[in-house]
Amino acid sequence: MRTILLLAVLGAGCATTGKAKFLTDDQLKFDATRYPDDAAVVLFRSDSTELMAGSGSDLTRSTRHEVTAVLGEGGFELAEVKIPLWGSSTLTAFNARVVQPDGTQQLFDGAQLLSDSSGQGERDLNAKFFRFPDVRVGSVLEYQWAIEWPFLVSADEQDTLGPFPVRHYEFELLASQKLVMGTIEFKGGSPIAVRMKGDGRHQVTFQLNDLPPRRKADFSPHWTFTEPRWAWRAVAYRVPGFTYDWLRTWSDVVEGRGVAFFIDGKLEQGLTEPLNVSDCADVKCKVERAMSLLVERTTTRGIRWNREEKLSSALASGKASVVERALLLKFLLAREGLDVWLGYGTGRLSQQVAADFPRLSQFDHLFVHLPAQPGVEQAVTLDASCDYCGYGQLPEHFQRTQVYVFKTKSVLTEAETLGRWITAVEAAPPSTDFLVSHRASLHTDGTVSDLVTVSATGHLAGAHAERQRSSTARKARESEQGVFATVSPLANVESVKWKECNEKACSWETAVSFPREASADGPRWLVPTTVLRPLWEGLFESSTRDLDVHFTDQENVEEIYELTVPEGLELVEVPQPLSVKLDGLEVEVNYKKTPRGVELRRKIAHGVGALGKAGYPELREAVETFRRGRREVLVFAPKTAPAKP
Repeated sequence: MRTILLLAVLGAGCATTGKAKFLTDDQLKFDATRYPDDAAVVLFRSDSTELMAGSGSDLTRSTRHEVTAVLGEGGFELAEVKIPLWGSSTLTAFNARVVQPDGTQQLFDGAQLLSDSSGQGERDLNAKFFRFPDVRVGSVLEYQWAIEWPFLVSADEQDTLGPFPVRHYEFELLASQKLVMGTIEFKGGSPIAVRMKGDGRHQVTFQLNDLPPRRKADFSPHWTFTEPRWAWRAVAYRVPGFTYDWLRTWSDVVEGRGVAFFIDGKLEQGLTEPLNVSDCADVKCKVERAMSLLVERTTTRGIRWNREEKLSSALASGKASVVERALLLKFLLAREGLDVWLGYGTGRLSQQVAADFPRLSQFDHLFVHLPAQPGVEQAVTLDASCDYCGYGQLPEHFQRTQVYVFKTKSVLTEAETLGRWITAVEAAPPSTDFLVSHRASLHTDGTVSDLVTVSATGHLAGAHAERQRSSTARKARESEQGVFATVSPLANVESVKWKECNEKACSWETAVSFPREASADGPRWLVPTTVLRPLWEGLFESSTRDLDVHFTDQENVEEIYELTVPEGLELVEVPQPLSVKLDGLEVEVNYKKTPRGVELRRKIAHGVGALGKAGYPELREAVETFRRGRREVLVFAPKTAPAKP
């Protein structure tokens, strides 16, 4: 990781004409045999940002030029191009072409072809979409766009990779002499070049070649742990004789959000939601009452985490982002006279923060923070988006992560932001458990009937509660039928009954039968354990691993199978118990003969942490040990009469 701080100089800029400059035929040539397993290859990607600071005419221009070759049907998704727009940004140029395998090409002026709707039916008011027609295997898709903002964008972070390999990537940054710029590079192994152009401008460039596609694997670390990228920010703004800090400190980074969240009040306009706390004797009660209201009235699923709509509208619609949930909780608690702060943090990216390079893009979560005050003896951090958390509880993946808590207030005519880093360890996390209990019976015709009870707590309960709310009894039964279809194609789901289901705990009961599941072998009966749920199936099946394994949640999964057999039969062949304990992962599979049949228990549990790829073989064997529990055959035979004395 390398950082550069520079004073960038830029003279008067000129607007792009919008005229296309496509790659030459020689530049389009590539060796397809280098990408035998890829559905497409990005031949060229170029991003540039130009920051022009003038007297009352600040402007930011961003451009992209991308050329992609379609190598298989999986690359057809590239036919749709999304052009991101934010706030007052304007699309000033768009050009595209498709070059077919026979060399013919078709040019497009995208102005008349762009729409606000994607071909997948989604609506995105902050984007424009373009779809290439007649895309085939062998087509080369090329497009260019330019976007302008009537202000200076203060910072950005580049995502250099995607699902397809990239042959060449480059970035260019130009900035006014009034701006002090900072840059940082992660895992690229390529230097950030700074030079003076002939026209007096400073130019910052970053290039990468032959990048592999973004690797995907079960429980892999977030892509920022492994992929090259770079970020930049405007550290300060210079005027004759003085320099104004912009993003030099962490307080600078969050000040704009702090003004919007604590001073402007635009998001809270019209919000009058009552909160019944008349019978609450302490702050804990008020907090949990407010959090329960948000859980009952809103869901964060399907909403981008940092959406900022008016809170009254979000509450009325029943859908609130992580940020909106936090702001709603802040509003409700502040109205009760509490000193409420907010906190930016992240679980997935917490190790990807450069302490000496403050920037807002490192965060992907907003918390509510109550500092010590009357009624709050010890400071507490709250996750308003957590449907199953109580007072002071945080999901496991936020435990021990760094959160920047802040509050902004008006001081005379200025906004003052106070902030500090804390470690989110105020309370133990709520447990996340998944328990499956079977009460099964073997019948003389080989049918196995089973009453299955499933109980979930923690984030799994919230997911199932959402499913229960959106399901009719018929849909619930069909869903269970689908689950059992993966266990046994002959399974018949007879009934599904929800017992308890909310964001903290959810359970349901399913009656199911497996005709001809067991088979007779003379006087013996053979009962396969495939009636167990297919838990952890399909995970870690690859024999090799290129990425570390990253568990972001604490999870305990346990299954108990109690089988009763007809009178006169007993278990005569018992599989060996299995147990594997690794650092952060534990697996147990046990069998116990009972007076009426057998009891099988299997358990897999892991905490939060990363297991290096060097330990992957042991991890894979541990998971396979757990899966092996439903691949055994239990053998029952007539009981042997006791020997006569």
